Amino acid sequence: MIVQLGFIGGAEIDRYGNLNTSLIGNKQHPRVRLPGSGGAADIASQAQRLAIVMPHERHRFRERVDFITSPGYGYPDQAGPAGIDWRKRVGLPRGGPSVLITTWLSLALI
Repeated sequence: MIVQLGFIGGAEIDRYGNLNTSLIGNKQHPRVRLPGSGGAADIASQAQRLAIVMPHERHRFRERVDFITSPGYGYPDQAGPAGIDWRKRVGLPRGGPSVLITTWLSLALI
């Protein structure tokens, strides 16, 4: 069965749509351990389209996530650029993030 539209969230996201729900900080000695994928990596890898839902908080939006739990469009490397080509290079058959939905509640309460 193919998932047409998946909804997932995470602790951190980067400009390529990679999500972190595993740890904050160094992999060997993380500052915070998070719950992990819980199936989100499968949804991010297999869905035709992916919607990411996150609170609008500055510390969640990173240049590069500490750990990629759910792949978006990867990172540029020696084999080529990030994006759809990266997903094809690593064997992800479909999709990738289509939209990021954020909340403004934290800003509205200030």
